[in-house]
Amino acid sequence: MNDAYCLNPGEESFIVDSWDRVDRLVPILYAHMAKDEREVINKQFFAEGRALGWLTSILRRETFAHGKYGE
Repeated sequence: MNDAYCLNPGEESFIVDSWDRVDRLVPILYAHMAKDEREVINKQFFAEGRALGWLTSILRRETFAHGKYGE
């Protein structure tokens, strides 16, 4: 995503850009993946990814989705 955005940072508008679109797409894609597929993707994201803020938002969303939060 970093590379895609850097190729064309003003691609859409200041309100909706490629990051926003992918951020909405990831939960949809995850919902259609088997647990082992999500595990492989997550490992690859966190091993090779450079966008820490975006990656932590995925981790946070996945954590809440599995009910692992709070006390």
